Amino acid sequence: MNHGIAQFLASVAAAMFAAPAMCADEHIELSRRERGDLAIHARAILKQYCHECHGGSKSRGAVQILDYKELIATNPIPFVAPKNVPGSQIIQFLEDGSMPPGGRPRPSQADVDVLKKWIANSAPSFPVSFDDAGTIQTILDDLKSRGADGPFLRYFSFAHLISDKGPLPDLKKAEFDLKRALTMIGVGIDDFPQPVDDTATLFRFDIRKMGWENRQLFYRFDNRVAGDINSLSAYDVLLLDYPFGTTLVDKRFDDYFANAKLVRPIPYLRADWLSRSLLSGVNPLPLADDLKSLTELSAALKQENFPGLGQEGKMPCGPKVRPFGAAAKKPEPNFPILPLSAWHSGDVQPDPPPFELSAELIDETGKALTTVTKDKPFQLRVNSKQKLRFVLLLVTADGTVRLQQTNKNGLLDKEESILTPGPGTPFKIADIVTGGKKATEYFVLLASETLLPPITIVRSRHGTSMECEKAGQFPMYRFLFDRTKTPEGFDPARVVRKVIPIPVTVGTTD
Repeated sequence: MNHGIAQFLASVAAAMFAAPAMCADEHIELSRRERGDLAIHARAILKQYCHECHGGSKSRGAVQILDYKELIATNPIPFVAPKNVPGSQIIQFLEDGSMPPGGRPRPSQADVDVLKKWIANSAPSFPVSFDDAGTIQTILDDLKSRGADGPFLRYFSFAHLISDKGPLPDLKKAEFDLKRALTMIGVGIDDFPQPVDDTATLFRFDIRKMGWENRQLFYRFDNRVAGDINSLSAYDVLLLDYPFGTTLVDKRFDDYFANAKLVRPIPYLRADWLSRSLLSGVNPLPLADDLKSLTELSAALKQENFPGLGQEGKMPCGPKVRPFGAAAKKPEPNFPILPLSAWHSGDVQPDPPPFELSAELIDETGKALTTVTKDKPFQLRVNSKQKLRFVLLLVTADGTVRLQQTNKNGLLDKEESILTPGPGTPFKIADIVTGGKKATEYFVLLASETLLPPITIVRSRHGTSMECEKAGQFPMYRFLFDRTKTPEGFDPARVVRKVIPIPVTVGTTD
């Protein structure tokens, strides 16, 4: 990490983790993060000690304790009067012992002090629940006030970290980690995501700050044949790897999705996932390199006034090549939509899987291989308990992607299928494209019980000079389903993806 970034991060950390001491009912100007934490803490106390009788299973009181608007309403005396601790009924009831009623657990004096502090500091609001529905409603409300900026706004959320049954999360650290990760890809302090709500668990980011609205970064490159400009953006690259989408997208987002033109209909990202995906310790991860490289490409294209395809001047090199799936890990648990087009994930399947599927490299005698020798024949053996539709992709060591034709024409047999490029023609790796004596290529097998949509392969408009090649920096590739040609009955949640590494050497096979 360079000295300038280190100094910047140190200043951000000092500002975020410094917290003034204060008396329970004293008003001291708090930071936005401190106000957010105070609101979350106050809500947790009200949930624990008051909610059961005021909104829960044994509800008998008129006030719904987690409905903030109702909580501060005058009926005729407000239950909570922002900035007025003595004039808040909740404090009066807690201090005279009338609530909670006899026999029920009572908040400690420390808890009461938190509530006083919260009220003294204007009682910042909180949602009824920190769940997907609450986050979506907050986003929709924010978009209404943003007008023409709406299509360029993206949202990052920490709300899922808050559990009614668990300890309060350290959101100072979570927010710092996010800012540290964004700094690594070039986001400046003045362009950081801004909080939307009082709890500072939802943040708004304008993608124009990074040139991520540019939709001229990629073009179709199916089987090494250049096509037209593809609309994939830098932010879309994040969406392709994001494992927490939802199949229950609110119809109220229809206009937003139509205008924002997102590659997947996902209204927000989990902010901690973004932090973890961009940065490990002080080292940027491959996804961070991808985004930083696309930002540089966007700036270069803008400087040339967005030339037509093939009319670019000298474009920056792509990111340093990393083997496909270098950061591959099984997707995070409990994800409702599969990241089938993810570049930095390995195998993908629902839990439980819709069907059994396995694949391995073999030689021509059927013996399993752990490495493949350059120019030597090999095959791909696939086992399944039923007939399946499939698509096979080949990702070479420099990141190039192509649709791989096979002898099975997109249909796997029941039990066992031996895949080759054609009848009687085995696979061969003719050359190690990145040089050296070994490399890893990959098969990506996508299988489904129904017909799959066509696959679109795209390539970035990064430079392809000898200088780039010598530095090991190549254009970026991605593959994605063509959503405009989705066959009837296709369900992405019933697709299994297998990534089969092909370790290539110039030596002998096992």
